Amino acid sequence: MVMKAEFLDRLKAGQPPETEQDRKRREAARDRLLERLRVGSDWLRELNERLCREEDVVAALGSRYAEALDQWESLERLVRELYGWEGCVFGLGNRCPPDAVVRCAFCGGRGL
Repeated sequence: MVMKAEFLDRLKAGQPPETEQDRKRREAARDRLLERLRVGSDWLRELNERLCREEDVVAALGSRYAEALDQWESLERLVRELYGWEGCVFGLGNRCPPDAVVRCAFCGGRGL
């Protein structure tokens, strides 16, 4: 159900009220982004563990790791700005794993 204030704001802006189908699509897209962040966090942790075993970390690393970190942070910003997500990317009431290489803004205290 659309909240009354949101409904009025949309009408004032000349936009149609959000339908149940719109809300479900928006929530599904948000949930896909959150899942990508969770999977990405696991991937980064595993990659970090492998790199720690390498003798020549710089050669093994290349730019892929830095690019993955940048992409993870961009996805987190997107889910917060576009969908208003305020909790941990691992779900409401959860926290980033203690062995995670990256921590979301909620768990890392970087402000929301």
